[in-house]
Amino acid sequence: PTNEVQIGRYVIPVGGDIIVAVDGQKISSRDDLDRTLNNKNVGDRVQLEVVRGGRRTTLTVQLAELPRSARQRL
Repeated sequence: PTNEVQIGRYVIPVGGDIIVAVDGQKISSRDDLDRTLNNKNVGDRVQLEVVRGGRRTTLTVQLAELPRSARQRL
């Protein structure tokens, strides 16, 4: 589960997986993730390398459209 903490005017998610690569491409920032996923389509399958509980693991996920309620938070 992911919780949020407020630091100054920012709300920061804490907990959950940390994405470190998509299809072998290193991800070190939100911009990296956005750029990488913007080249993909809804329905594409991608390999995510994540850190979960201090351990690296690889997951295959199918991309879906971002729900409208989530778009409002971006």
